[in-house]
Amino acid sequence: MNLFLISGEGSNFYVRELARKAGEHLNSVRKELENLERMGLIVEMKKDESAGADARGGGKNQRKYFQLNKDFALYPELRALFFKARILLEKSLIEKMRGIGQITYLALTGIFTQNPQTPADLLIVGRVNKGKLRELMEEFENNMGRSLNYSLMSPREFRDRRELTDRFLFNILENKKIELINKLI
Repeated sequence: MNLFLISGEGSNFYVRELARKAGEHLNSVRKELENLERMGLIVEMKKDESAGADARGGGKNQRKYFQLNKDFALYPELRALFFKARILLEKSLIEKMRGIGQITYLALTGIFTQNPQTPADLLIVGRVNKGKLRELMEEFENNMGRSLNYSLMSPREFRDRRELTDRFLFNILENKKIELINKLI
């Protein structure tokens, strides 16, 4: 369920894809999907692989997808609870980031802002221990239940790239983001 809420409305997943992302056995994932579908939290979709059209029926060239049911009665409450848990994770991340070096800027983008086109989920500017950062990101990914793309820049690199109107950096800065630390000004 966590993966469905992280990815947002409209995201579709294959059974095997969910098993791989969750690191679980295929039969365990199938059983859990049956439970979530029976509750009404997710719905099964079938996509015609040859024509690319979505359908709710069966066919020889169709693959099963599962999608979050935004019409589920408890969906708003689950979504709110999920975001509260995410805020706690973000606070934990800030505290742990401060323990690995000097952070001048930390922004959450991408999956955190429901914008998967953003090139990174986290932008970190500062001087940090890269080994500790890698460990922290692995821990955070395990807690989130998915991999994250992050970019680390020194304050000087950030300034240089901003002056050059670097496309990667401006894609992050001009899109929706959640600034957790901003000591750049």
